[in-house]
Amino acid sequence: MYEHIIIHSIASELHYKCANGIYLQDFTQYNKKYGWKNGDLILSKLAKELETISSGGLVFRLYGDDFILLTKEYFDVQKYSESLDNFLKDSGITLRYKYYDIEKLNIENITDLEILLSTSNQNKI
Repeated sequence: MYEHIIIHSIASELHYKCANGIYLQDFTQYNKKYGWKNGDLILSKLAKELETISSGGLVFRLYGDDFILLTKEYFDVQKYSESLDNFLKDSGITLRYKYYDIEKLNIENITDLEILLSTSNQNKI
């Protein structure tokens, strides 16, 4: 799994302007039916695909079955929904997306981002 650790301020030191939330729906049911090993394979493939399409973006796994993609410029991950959905075909898993403008939302550090994402996750975007 491709994972990164942020130890600096997101907006000011790393200069990320865009965050895309990628939320897997019905992933728990997939794990129950096909097992954790197959679920981990899906997560790994999705992370690799997100890194590929974002060309230098940072991909983080959140809350077990969701991802956040940080990019330095505006990036619309939904433009790639067809290719992302394609490898989930017949799995019963669907993806939902949410765009966050880091500058407009005044996200200054990882804590601000975590609060935003946990609130979004609770509201089931």
